[in-house]
Amino acid sequence: MAIVINGSGTVTGLAVGGLPDGTVDAGTVAADVATQAEIDAKLNLAGGTMTGNLLVESSASASTVVRSKGTAADGYRHGFEAVNGHTGGETWSMFSTNNSDGNHGGGKFVVAKAAIGSASVGSLVIDSTGAVTKPNQPAFLATANGSSQTNVGGAETVNFGTEVFDQNSDYNTSTHTFTAPVTGRYNLAGTVRTGELATDANFYRIEIQTSNRNYKFEIIDPDKLYSANPTYHSFHFNSLADMDSGDTASVVLIRNGGTASLDITGSQDYTFWSGYLVC
Repeated sequence: MAIVINGSGTVTGLAVGGLPDGTVDAGTVAADVATQAEIDAKLNLAGGTMTGNLLVESSASASTVVRSKGTAADGYRHGFEAVNGHTGGETWSMFSTNNSDGNHGGGKFVVAKAAIGSASVGSLVIDSTGAVTKPNQPAFLATANGSSQTNVGGAETVNFGTEVFDQNSDYNTSTHTFTAPVTGRYNLAGTVRTGELATDANFYRIEIQTSNRNYKFEIIDPDKLYSANPTYHSFHFNSLADMDSGDTASVVLIRNGGTASLDITGSQDYTFWSGYLVC
């Protein structure tokens, strides 16, 4: 049977001492059952507000359900909020949506760092097909901005100056650097296309440089691969990097010895990198 606590603190839906379902008060409750006043005092229901702990459990061979249900007009949400009002606390909510929800659309289950009625983006959204998205999960894709870097010297940061996307705003197109917003493991990967590698160089190498360590990838000795400066050569890189909150990552191309003739292609189709939080 359903137990309903309304705004005035009246409890309905309880069958007490063989009496039919109805309002529970001191005049209709058996001596060994909590009175309305005792229920109110325990849960502090004045004005419809409950403080303290509410435990729902069942010893029967059946599921126990706590339900937030509504059949109001389009655009209303139904769910639960957890509010921690102490220093450093936050308001979190989880709720279901129906048609005309201005932020999420209908048929979604949303977990958000906000009150149920807030317009903020959900941290986790499950749609009606069961597909899960995390709109604030750190993830970016950046490409070259159309301008080539010419005559690259001994060690040069690759200029990925155009964002395709940047969830959580962690990539800087001016410094071409990704900054980890939280401690975790990040997948970092990409491709850099070059031209005019100097065959008199001792070697070229591509690497990801992070605050914790450098990840060194493809290394080539040009005159072992080419008889003359090649028109094109692509460097590839991919790593699962451990990063602390505030750590940075960038891509650096290194030349050791030889002529500074190498160019980094500015085409976004050939020079790009991406990263995202894995765990």
